Parts: sequence; C-alpha cells; structure tokens
Amino acid sequence: MKHEVWSQVRKDVGVEPLAEGRVGGDCPLYVERWVYQANSVNVAGVACPVLITQLGGARVTEGGDRGDRLAILPSQSVLVPPATPTRWHYNGPVDDVACYFLDPQNGIQERLGRLVPERGAPLQFSDALVAAAAQQLADELHNGPSADEAFMILLTRLMLEQTFRVLTASSPSVIRPRHGHLPRLQRVLRYINDHLGEALPNAELAGVAGVSEPHFRRIFLEGVGMAPHKYVQARRLAQARKLLATSELPIPVIAEECGFYNQSHLTKRFRSVHATTPAAYRRQLRPQRSSRLPRLARRP
Repeated sequence: MKHEVWSQVRKDVGVEPLAEGRVGGDCPLYVERWVYQANSVNVAGVACPVLITQLGGARVTEGGDRGDRLAILPSQSVLVPPATPTRWHYNGPVDDVACYFLDPQNGIQERLGRLVPERGAPLQFSDALVAAAAQQLADELHNGPSADEAFMILLTRLMLEQTFRVLTASSPSVIRPRHGHLPRLQRVLRYINDHLGEALPNAELAGVAGVSEPHFRRIFLEGVGMAPHKYVQARRLAQARKLLATSELPIPVIAEECGFYNQSHLTKRFRSVHATTPAAYRRQLRPQRSSRLPRLARRP
C-alpha cells in the first residue's frame, strides 16, 4: 500500500495526526490518531477499506447534498469501503482513530471488505469491544518507538475479528440515525459536554434524558457502548487532551475545567490511560501545536 493513501487524507483534513504507525502481523494496518476541529471536511475515496472509531468529542454527521447518511457518537465505528468519497460535518472537536487496511485481499481484511462494496456507503455500527481495542491501540501509538508491537498486533486481530462478528450477526448493533433513543442520547451528550466541570451523577443525566435512572443506564449502554460514568470520564480526559494540545492554560486550571478534583487527580487518571503525565503529553505536542487550533481563552 502506497504512503500516498493516508497522506492524501491528511491534505483533505488539513492537519497532521497526533500519532501514527504501522502495525504488522497477519492483519497489518496503518493507524492514525486524530484530534482536531473543523466545520466540514471532504475526503476523497482511498484505495483500501478504512475503519474509523470515534473515541470522543462532538457529534459527527456524514453526507452530501441529499442529506446525512450517518450520525456518529463517541465509541461508534464506521467501515468505509474503498474508493468511497465522504463528507464529514462537525459540531465541535473530535477525537478518532483511522485504521487503513494494508492487506485487503487476504484473511480477515478480505472478509470485511466483502461486506461493504454492495452498499456503496460507509457502514456504521456500535460495539464496546471494538471501541475499547481502538482506544488501546491509539494509546499504545503514543509510546512511539517504545510501543509494544506484539500487543498492538493482538489488538488489531481482536478489533477486526470483532468488527466482522458484529456486522455479520443476526441482529448486528448497527446505529441508525432515527433510532428511538437517539434524541435523548444526543441531549444527554450535549449536556455532558457543556457541564464537564461539574459533578454528573447518573440521576442528573437520567433527568436530562427524561427517563428513570435504571432505564437511562440501559439505553446509554446500548446506544453509546459504555456505562455513563465511563463515558463522562473519557470525555473529561478528551477535553483535557484538547486543552493541553491547543491552549496555554495551566494544568491545574485544565483539571478544574474538565471536572477533576485537582491536578493530582487529573495526573492519576491521565497516566492510567495514556502511560504519561499531562505535562509530558503537552511537551510532546509542542512542536505540532502551531498547525492546530488557535489558543483557547479561559471561560469566564
């Protein structure tokens, strides 16, 4: 697979990925981690299937003049067929992982490729295991040359095999934009994004959704692929990553604005997920920051 496949996508998006790398093994991938903000992006079709998983951020839609084909929430995935142009529209910052199939004629990649050409459009689904594997793969990429190649090979095999199982199951967990609970979930996700600096207990979020707390936990897990408290924690970390990468705010202020008790609490959570501290993460990104978002002012 020529390098131009993903380099062209970078030109279309207009920014460089936060992390990238090739994963070998019997189902090789080229993986990119993206954190950026845009109003809309047109991406030309590439020669291989691409599996995209949104890790965090705002709601994303995909479609053209005839309307949206997809409405994507964090922890959901999209399998894009080869040679399929896409038009992405963003309501805010987004954090996602793109996995390019490097061996689409063989093995699990060939089996996945057979699922999509007849549709002529990206195939969307939601699965907690796929989302978790994509998150772990992205986190490992940030370790650069010290990344555990054997671990990433296992993750890619698991992620692709689970994707195939989900898409070929008798009742696949495909997300449809008109799903009955989607308006409630969108309302809750917007509320979470707007109140990350506050306590967000399930009872409060259930009130926003207009359902009982037990029912809320069920529909949230079904629709988003993770428990509400795990999603809130992931969003807080995603917001912290964004502010570390795009602002000059002191780390204690970022901790407060993202809903952590203090800087130590942020550092503990950040290290447990990213195997590094917020300060080290910011230092690593400094050479790249000029090509990203403008500085963010502290909210009054």
